[in-house]
Amino acid sequence: MKDVLIHFEANEVSYPLAFNINVLEVMQDKFGSFTAFADSLSSKDGDEPKMKDIKFIYTECINEGIDMENDPDCVHFIKSDETRPFLTEKQVGRLIGSITDKAGTIKQLVVKSNDSGKEHDEDEEKNLMTGQ
Repeated sequence: MKDVLIHFEANEVSYPLAFNINVLEVMQDKFGSFTAFADSLSSKDGDEPKMKDIKFIYTECINEGIDMENDPDCVHFIKSDETRPFLTEKQVGRLIGSITDKAGTIKQLVVKSNDSGKEHDEDEEKNLMTGQ
């Protein structure tokens, strides 16, 4: 699994979103398994995803990105005079609209983090992106 970091913008501020082993560990602890985590992002049997779960997932991904950018030993380190503070779930809840404008952002992070660089079946990638 690769460390993947992307950015989104909200209120003219750039925020990082990361997915790596650290985030996966937290998701397994919270949801019980990687499959349950993936299911929490999708509508199943008419049930919509819980906003509490969505806020939790995005908060973890944003804060891991912030941690990576604050860490001088990380390849994603951004040299600055001060470290960026972590966000609370409430703060992330205010940003969700800007994040969800890019449908499937977390799923894209997961797919990119597991991309070995080898060519793979396009149907397999579509299934990962749609949760099928």
